[in-house]
Amino acid sequence: MKNLIKNPLILLFGGLVIFFLALLIVGKIGSAWLYRHPNIILVTGGSLRPDHLSPYGYGLIETNGIGSLARDGAIFENAYCSAPDSAYGYASILTGKNGGEALSRESSGRIKLKDSCKSVSEYLSGNGYFTAAVSAADFPFQKAGFERGFDVFYSIPAEPPSAPISAGPKPDKLSDYMQKRIKLTKAALELIVGAAEKRKPVFIWLDYASPLSLYPFQENFPASENDHPYDKQILFLDGEIHKLTETLRITGLDKNTVIIFTALTGESLNEHKELTHGIFLYDSAVKIPLILRARERSKMHRLFFPVSHMDIAPTILGAANVTYTSSDMDGMDLLPFTRGKKPPTGRALYLEALAGYDKFGWSPPAAVVQDNYKYIELPDPELYDLERDGRELKNMITEHPEKAAKLKELLTSYIAEKRPELAGLLNKGADPKRTISVIAPVRLQSNAPDYLISYYEHQLSQDPGNKTFRYLLGTLYLKVNRSFMAQKYMKGLTEDYPDFAPAWEFLALLHENDGRTEEAIRCYEKAVSLDPETPVSLNNLAFHYAKQKKNLEKALEYAKKAEELVPSGDTHIIDTLVEVYSAMGNTEKTEEYRQKRDKLMSQAAVSGTYTPTNKP
Repeated sequence: MKNLIKNPLILLFGGLVIFFLALLIVGKIGSAWLYRHPNIILVTGGSLRPDHLSPYGYGLIETNGIGSLARDGAIFENAYCSAPDSAYGYASILTGKNGGEALSRESSGRIKLKDSCKSVSEYLSGNGYFTAAVSAADFPFQKAGFERGFDVFYSIPAEPPSAPISAGPKPDKLSDYMQKRIKLTKAALELIVGAAEKRKPVFIWLDYASPLSLYPFQENFPASENDHPYDKQILFLDGEIHKLTETLRITGLDKNTVIIFTALTGESLNEHKELTHGIFLYDSAVKIPLILRARERSKMHRLFFPVSHMDIAPTILGAANVTYTSSDMDGMDLLPFTRGKKPPTGRALYLEALAGYDKFGWSPPAAVVQDNYKYIELPDPELYDLERDGRELKNMITEHPEKAAKLKELLTSYIAEKRPELAGLLNKGADPKRTISVIAPVRLQSNAPDYLISYYEHQLSQDPGNKTFRYLLGTLYLKVNRSFMAQKYMKGLTEDYPDFAPAWEFLALLHENDGRTEEAIRCYEKAVSLDPETPVSLNNLAFHYAKQKKNLEKALEYAKKAEELVPSGDTHIIDTLVEVYSAMGNTEKTEEYRQKRDKLMSQAAVSGTYTPTNKP
């Protein structure tokens, strides 16, 4: 035996056998691991209502790309967004929680994903997945914290932080809107194929943000002349999804890829007098498509129980065989139901809409959907039988008071537990059903302020609490040199909406114009406390501090922040830094910024954005 081991040929042969056996075993283990962790592609449309897609029964256009997903997949007939707002949709999809619960809202109106909410990308990146997101939306994802857990996160046409992706030749006669989405598909396919070559599972989120109001499109798009621009955008989106699915099929990657297709919101298309979405909670604006195509053919092709954005993150993690803390997500894994698991009964979904409150001071609607009924809490509450009245034309509140009371109790309990900050806003302003007509689009000449004042005064008489109209009237009265009326509206806004930073900023400018510096400073300080990223208030407050030679460290902080927020340069901001450094006795910095200011002026680069409170 010892002689056999010493024989070099036998030793070499044995080593090779062991080596190839090891490779075979590792290969099998690797393949098994990859099968347990498939590629997952999440595709999100924009304001896309399901009843304009052929898999949902629409007959005016053929959406064959989306249809190819539905052919072997599962179609969820009653899928909802938690709010008709893209930010809420993004948050809910990525975290498995209600969008309003997952987001923190600053008084300035800015939103941010809460640190306590762990996103699906964070789960997957920690379990061997390459994670990437590509978006065509004009949304500040990074500032809002949505990039967490993604190896690559960028917006088209921005170049990725890793290897650049070639966009190919520019297609003829295509709008920028279309070009961005063509680039998105190409970038996504390169990322998917690249990850497959490295034998690493990939989670990629493709955010097409289409359809997009008000549906810009090239007239020569190859579709029927009678097609509504909304349907044309859907056809274009469908074509990009067809490219995606066909490439996966040709390369064979579809055999180990799960695809989830959904949208951020629905779209009203003037139903209930709402042009787009955001104000109401009717199905036209909150119902969304949701199609799940797993690797195996779905046993249940159509499912009718209510589902929502909250269910997408748990479904992705279920498909990836990645465990998560169930208390971290409010949704549920939908895959078992496509395989034949009995659907849940009595499931309730919660909805809310804050756009009317944020923009106009109207009462925000909140709603609950359960057992084909929808209850909407408003000054004039509503109840709809969704099975018999899908268009929600008949309010059944007086005919079924017991049903309404039961659903209202369910809604009240949910708000108390999950959305307590909303409780104090309900039923405090005008019912949007009564006031929606005042924001119907009209052609107005911006160079006719007297006409605009007359128009908005009339609209305000119909909707006295509308903060947008009150703010616009304040700006218009200043434009015609009626400062007293401008101050009247801005003071009223700060009293009725003390967290409305733009009103405090504008009131500060009015005080400044009248020489009331101390009052202006107090208003600027209030504006900055409410919105720490408003460059006008930051800049002007820093300038006044410098002139008075007080709070100089704070003045420098504010001036530098304003400079950071306007990186292209603005002479008023640069001049403020000259004043601040001069007041601090820093001659080197004073001269540096003085030269920078003079250079900007010589290039005629004054943007005109900021009020020249510190004229050079």
